[in-house]
Amino acid sequence: MLICFNHREKEKHREKLTSLFLLFSVVSILVVNCLFESCQAKIKPLFGLLKAYYYFCELNIALFRVTNNSMPITYTTAQSDEDLRQIMALQRQNLYKNTPATYQQDQGFTTVEHSFEVLKQMNDALPQIIAKDGDTLAGYALVMPRTFGQLVPELVPMFDIVAELDWQGKRIGDYRFYVMGQICVAESYRGQGIFDGLYTAHKEHFSPNFELCVTEVAVRNTRSQRAHERVGFRTIYTYEDYTDVWNVVVWDWS
Repeated sequence: MLICFNHREKEKHREKLTSLFLLFSVVSILVVNCLFESCQAKIKPLFGLLKAYYYFCELNIALFRVTNNSMPITYTTAQSDEDLRQIMALQRQNLYKNTPATYQQDQGFTTVEHSFEVLKQMNDALPQIIAKDGDTLAGYALVMPRTFGQLVPELVPMFDIVAELDWQGKRIGDYRFYVMGQICVAESYRGQGIFDGLYTAHKEHFSPNFELCVTEVAVRNTRSQRAHERVGFRTIYTYEDYTDVWNVVVWDWS
């Protein structure tokens, strides 16, 4: 499980650099203006050039801000095979077997790798929640109905356990629940609240038909555990299987 969540670092650096140029231009104009009266003939061309540069910098910043804000992150559902393929690509990039241990400790990781066929079946059964920046996938939070427990071998132990666990004096199996299968935010989009946004989208889409959202987080994935607790999940059980040690967590919407 991954809390894989800055965005557009190059653009941010560009804005900072442009701001510095703008400041330099303002100071230069003030200095030149002080000298203008005494050296009008020689300074006037330079003064005009600096003024032009000043307006260029202002325009550059304005264009940056328009561009930066023109494509807000949208939370929607997977609508096409291309959406599913982007989910698979992001998943592979963050698999524990494809990332060093130091990266996993700092950024989290994914454990399960889904095939296209399984993702397609999942999306046909319940819409998969995704975050998009234009046509680019910024993150996803997968949805698995309880009947899909046998589709992904790594998740079989959890599905076998979950229904019999107790929540508020009642078997989870007696609630209307589904499993959030995996959440991941692309590295360049982390730190912008997309993790929380994906779960907000989950609640908006599924709370009318479900009482509980259940998932599991690897105990060693402390970043993900903290993020799930922030959203509203509570740990109700810890177990170990052949892949890792897991916390089963529940988000109660009832």
